[in-house]
Amino acid sequence: MKGDGSYLINDRGQRYLDSRNNVASIGHQHPVWIAAVCRQVAETNTNARYLHPLRNQLAEELRKTLPKTLSM
Repeated sequence: MKGDGSYLINDRGQRYLDSRNNVASIGHQHPVWIAAVCRQVAETNTNARYLHPLRNQLAEELRKTLPKTLSM
């Protein structure tokens, strides 16, 4: 299946009006929407999870459970 405008198209080319998939306002594959998503993806840093403070807190809690020889 793929989407095109307000339609979903099956593998045999049959088109179905898509009235359920949140596309009523813009449609599938709309060039403005595609450009906006591409701009956002180009700016998104998906490798910053190591900056979240909970990661260090979890590491500290785990360290406390280790034998002293492993937790230095």
